[in-house]
Amino acid sequence: MNEAEAIKRDGEYPLYDAVKDLTKDKLESIVRKNAAEKNFPVKDEHIKVIYTLVEHYKQACASEDCLAAHEHMRYLENEFADKGGSKYLICCLMACRTARACYPLSTN
Repeated sequence: MNEAEAIKRDGEYPLYDAVKDLTKDKLESIVRKNAAEKNFPVKDEHIKVIYTLVEHYKQACASEDCLAAHEHMRYLENEFADKGGSKYLICCLMACRTARACYPLSTN
């Protein structure tokens, strides 16, 4: 049993419970506040990826705990396949706009 399994109680799904009541506006507010505290410039692409993942958690994690991160990464890769999949996600979330392999992100 790993640590995450050890903290789960019967009938609880910690990941789902953490996001189930988040609205898009509340999520964006939290993300922007946290990013500002770390001097990280948040772009619309960041918000879109995070929102997509949270909405996925709300659907996929409502009836089972979602501890396996690779399943969520595959979901995101598929959702953003038209933009380059994992390459786009790496560039977006790691903010490596200057790297040759990265796609340009908007200036918003």
